[in-house]
Amino acid sequence: MAKQPGNGHEPRPEGLDEKDGQIVELSDSYTDEEERAVLRKIDCTILPLVFGLITDLKMTSTQYSWCSSIFYVGQLVSEYPFIYLMSRLHLTKFVGVTVVIWGIICMCLAAPHNYSGFAAVRFLLGFAEGAVSPAFITITSIWYRKEEHALRTALWITMNGVAQICGCLLMYGIAKNTALSLAPWRTLFLVCGAVTSASGVVFYLFMPNGPRDAWFLTRRQKQVLSMRMARDREGGDKTSFSTRQLKEALLDVKTWFVFWFGVLVTMQSPVLTFASLVINTIGYDKYQTMLYTAPSGVYF
Repeated sequence: MAKQPGNGHEPRPEGLDEKDGQIVELSDSYTDEEERAVLRKIDCTILPLVFGLITDLKMTSTQYSWCSSIFYVGQLVSEYPFIYLMSRLHLTKFVGVTVVIWGIICMCLAAPHNYSGFAAVRFLLGFAEGAVSPAFITITSIWYRKEEHALRTALWITMNGVAQICGCLLMYGIAKNTALSLAPWRTLFLVCGAVTSASGVVFYLFMPNGPRDAWFLTRRQKQVLSMRMARDREGGDKTSFSTRQLKEALLDVKTWFVFWFGVLVTMQSPVLTFASLVINTIGYDKYQTMLYTAPSGVYF
């Protein structure tokens, strides 16, 4: 069944105006089969690109707790300036560079020899990560229709839990390797940072900015993608602040569902952040602590 990009009362959109000003020419209609083929290609390309101590540093448990928490302070501080920069710069290139810097800072976590140095680098790590989540949400909105956002966002957020589990297993394997010249936790930061920077380079090179740059789609599929997204944005994108729309959003029950969903998702963060410290304090050795911390990734 063919779908029309507009309705009988409104003119058909002539193109999808992307952030870089490019417009993809639209044809008259597309079939359900064509739409499903386009969506499969987007899922297989965009989502994978979107899916990153105490004894040696002579830290007390309180200092360790601060090192865990200060990451989120840095993230909070950087949110607004990064969101502003994302609206002014080439989005995917900006995010790619940010992820590379994020990985470099992660590798720098292997360098400190005291609490203050480690805390400072943790703050910078959080600061560098401030652009990632807002950017991924924006990228999701570029490629998917409104009703498809929730599932796709859930998929890439779930990768946080997978990374938690893999990180614990990786740390256990590194710690068991007695041939290493560096402390296991330093080696882990070097490995994870290198992988993160490499993924940032891949993101920079291969993530398209929009339908016109989608190297994995045919010309016809680009047209189908542009039409389905144009239908989803028939009201147009707004660049100015509207008090009326703010009131409308605050009175919309869906807004409060999203708010409480965010609260419930973040409520478990303190437990997961300090899980390794709690488990170790109970009496388990460092190797057991690594393994017993891994299941906490399920709660992300």
